[in-house]
Amino acid sequence: MHAGELPLASEGVFSLVRHFELIGRRLARLDASARDGGDSEASAFINQLIDDWQRLVDRVSMVAALHSLPLDLELTPAQRCLSASDFGFHNALRRHDGGIVFLDFEYAGWDDPTRMLGDFFSQPAVPVPLSSYVSFVERSLRALPGPEDLSTRARLMRPVYLVKWCCIVLGVFDPETLARRKFANPALDEAQVKHHQLRVACGLQQSIKRVLHELH
Repeated sequence: MHAGELPLASEGVFSLVRHFELIGRRLARLDASARDGGDSEASAFINQLIDDWQRLVDRVSMVAALHSLPLDLELTPAQRCLSASDFGFHNALRRHDGGIVFLDFEYAGWDDPTRMLGDFFSQPAVPVPLSSYVSFVERSLRALPGPEDLSTRARLMRPVYLVKWCCIVLGVFDPETLARRKFANPALDEAQVKHHQLRVACGLQQSIKRVLHELH
């Protein structure tokens, strides 16, 4: 199979506005699940997260305009990358020789490289030191056309994908997601897991506020 025949990654989209739409839908589903489940603490947090999201979209849109990056402009095929679509050290093993092997290509395909970077620095399971952010982004993007614009885009995408990871972490408040976790672990303590995941999401929310404050 030639590279061009490979499919898009899961949720593979290539304009800022399409990323906004995907995460907006995740938030709406999560909000409905928490309200239907009658969890007042989760609902209050998600309502605050939705408010933060609206401010974030406005801020990212304004900064994108300042950098002449249209929200609806799609990356060219040459600017896209092949990605595992769940890229991070939570899906990696270290070889005996010190090399790293990445696993789990279930959702892999052609993707927005700045989404890949946003996921890598947002997933909470095995956090990546932020001291590596600038050098990693530069090295990841320098072989693609327009690396300066892509680097700006990566900065804009970082808080966007922190919101996405809040939604992923809070997936236990969605009945279908919770049912899958219970199937995998029948002894799962639902109340404990929900409490823990809400605390993790609170940590991500603080990162969103910090990154958003620094965005320019």
